[in-house]
Amino acid sequence: MAEASFINGGACTKPLKRKRRQSFSEEPELLRHIGSFTPESRDVFASDDEADMMRVPKRIYKGHNDEPDQIKIGPSREDILISELDNFDDETVLFQGTGFQQSFPKQARILMQHLDNALIGDNSITEINCGCTCTPTALELTHTYVTHRLENSPVPCFYDVPNLPCKSIRIADSFDLVVVKDLSVKDILELARCVDYLQVDTLLDVIYKCITIKLSACSVEQVVNFFKTALWPKPDEVSFRTASEQTSDLEEEEMMVDVGIDLEKSNFERDVSTLPPTERLEIIPNDDIDETDLDAVLRREGAISNAVAMLRDKQFTPHPLVSKMQIVFWGKIADFSSARRRLLISKQQAKLSPFLLSRFEGKVDEAVGHFTFQAKNCDRKSIQYSVDYLQHHKGMTPLPIAKPIRSIEMQNIVPQWDAKFINGMTKRELFNVTKTANSLKIEFLLHLCCAKVATLIKGKSPDEIRQVLGDEEITESNSKQ
Repeated sequence: MAEASFINGGACTKPLKRKRRQSFSEEPELLRHIGSFTPESRDVFASDDEADMMRVPKRIYKGHNDEPDQIKIGPSREDILISELDNFDDETVLFQGTGFQQSFPKQARILMQHLDNALIGDNSITEINCGCTCTPTALELTHTYVTHRLENSPVPCFYDVPNLPCKSIRIADSFDLVVVKDLSVKDILELARCVDYLQVDTLLDVIYKCITIKLSACSVEQVVNFFKTALWPKPDEVSFRTASEQTSDLEEEEMMVDVGIDLEKSNFERDVSTLPPTERLEIIPNDDIDETDLDAVLRREGAISNAVAMLRDKQFTPHPLVSKMQIVFWGKIADFSSARRRLLISKQQAKLSPFLLSRFEGKVDEAVGHFTFQAKNCDRKSIQYSVDYLQHHKGMTPLPIAKPIRSIEMQNIVPQWDAKFINGMTKRELFNVTKTANSLKIEFLLHLCCAKVATLIKGKSPDEIRQVLGDEEITESNSKQ
């Protein structure tokens, strides 16, 4: 029977909310799995009623209200495979500026939404007036970008940003950064205003990422100084992890990370992100708040987010070039700088979980360009462990773990990688990963976790076992053998 609370002397009949279970001793289902790996039969596993009594209060998260007039920062347009286009048209449209002009082929409409809208209204149009919005340099750079994308298939690459949560930024085409990487702050902001007007979303996306990369190793003070001076950080002002990385320039050899390399030598996430949309699934943790409005983005941790929040709140006087850009522009850069790693698996990797494999059905999420699945009651770190496990095994069925276990050393029970993987978890992480593996129906990961717990309680007394399965953290030597 649910407990009743009393307010001002009167009984409140509303039952208390169910509380989140936070230890193995509170999870009878997990204990039954663990029991299958233990040779001894011990009366230490809590019943459902006992588990209810041991639960601790659920954490309360402070949310935020979505107002209708809040600025929304949405995802970028899906990369376009220009090489697949046929029937190129020789007709051109002349963009007229103040004292200059630049012609674009009509097939550029697939990259330039402004041109596409004009041609929808009048397919015979030959001139478009862009007024003072575009400078000669910006329009010429846009022409260079569009021409290259029309004539060449994109070659995706990654740029490592070890100081940011995402660790690397994907560039749709290695040529894209070549267009913008050496521009001054003045030129890149003028280009941003031009492509925003012309609605060349793919190039605008490159500009966001380029600025993010150049500011990625800066402190809050250095980003604020960038806003005040409109000058890129100097190499000696940027603190990278090693001396060889102490540069804010986008060096060619650093930038061009080819994704077409051997799978064993490449980052798993990069490999999955290059697969067709129907071959990749993003698992979204339950504790990931949908932070798409500007206020939520600027509440995130990070030097760029904090500096942009100061810019929005007018805590300093920015350079006129910076002031010309709307705050949503800088908010997008803050979004890129604080975005966390996408938890992606391929269809092949999902074969170890029929439940996850079934998520590769229906329609692709158009907002992100692949399948997505919201994992309820699963935190980000636990899903990260699960994704790492699936990516390592690549859909190949691991050898079953013998029951009951014959050793308290995981390296004597499972292959070396699995032993190192599971031994690297704290007790809290082990508990959460066990729950996540059970929720996502990753049977072999669940068995690995339960075998690990079995090594911790093998040969111990009932009181010692209760302590291991309880809330207290076990020692470093036991949790990381």
